[in-house]
Amino acid sequence: MHDAPRRLRIRPYAQPDAAPTLAVFIAAVTRTAAADYDPAQIRAWVGPAPRDPAGWHLGMSSRGSFVATVDDEIVGFSDVAAGGTFVMTLPGSPGGVNDGLAILDPLLEHLLGQREGAPRGEHGAPSDG
Repeated sequence: MHDAPRRLRIRPYAQPDAAPTLAVFIAAVTRTAAADYDPAQIRAWVGPAPRDPAGWHLGMSSRGSFVATVDDEIVGFSDVAAGGTFVMTLPGSPGGVNDGLAILDPLLEHLLGQREGAPRGEHGAPSDG
C-alpha cells in the first residue's frame, strides 16, 4: 500500500508563525543538532530564559523570512539576506528530519529563486514522504 503524497509548501513568514518557528529553532539547536554544540553554544543560541515570540517575530519579519510546511506543519524556515546570502533551519523539527530531501530540494529551488529576485509568494509540490 502506498501512502498518499504529503503536501510541501514554502510560503512567506507571517506573524502567526512566530511561536511555531521559534519552537522549530529551539528543537533544532537543543535536540536535532545538539551533538554539534557544547552547552555554552546552546545557551548562546537559545538563551538561559525562554525566548519571546514577539521579539522573535520582529527579527523574522525584518529578514523577509519564509517557512516550509509539510501537510500544514511548519518543519523549517529560512530567509534570503541582502546580497543573496541565505540561512536556513531545515529540517528544523525532529519530525522534519524524516522528510529529508523531499523538503530540501524544493526549498533550495525556492531559495535560489529568491536570491535571483523572484517575487515572494508560495511554492508548493507534493512530497513523496
